[in-house]
Amino acid sequence: MKKWINSISWEPVHLNAPCRRFVSASKDTVARIWDISLKKCICLNGHTQSVTSVKWGGDGLIYTGSQDGTVKVWESTQGKLISTLKGASPHQSHGHWVNSLALSTDYVLRTGAFDHTGKQFSSPEEMKRAALERYNKMRGSAPERLVSGSDDRTMYLWEPFNSSKTYKTHMTGHQQANVIE
Repeated sequence: MKKWINSISWEPVHLNAPCRRFVSASKDTVARIWDISLKKCICLNGHTQSVTSVKWGGDGLIYTGSQDGTVKVWESTQGKLISTLKGASPHQSHGHWVNSLALSTDYVLRTGAFDHTGKQFSSPEEMKRAALERYNKMRGSAPERLVSGSDDRTMYLWEPFNSSKTYKTHMTGHQQANVIE
């Protein structure tokens, strides 16, 4: 990479129990999917400015936010662009930089199969099944939702599986939003 890395996100354990892939977001306008076992890298090209934030969702999609004001959705197998989420402007998701992304499933994606009971898993497949069960229980019947925070002091709530690819709610009232956890 020619420029610094802004954000990194692991592939959820219920999608790949050995946890061998992660995605990085860089100031060089590219996000990259890294496979540490196969020693391969897939470039996600499509942003025109620094990629500031990246999340690997529980349904296998990758979300990137950029200084170009867009939020993009990628499939994770071949790195193909699925969509660009639309905000108030037809060309941008936000009026300024996208600084941060958060998923409604972040907690269960971070904790995976581990429910604080101390259970030990006999195999990666057993751990993967337990993580998938926790993910499905937490998500329920609702789609995974995404919130993006911007330098323009706005946040958008998205349902990326919604066919319109437009935001559900536009939120204001903050000073500059730099991190959403």
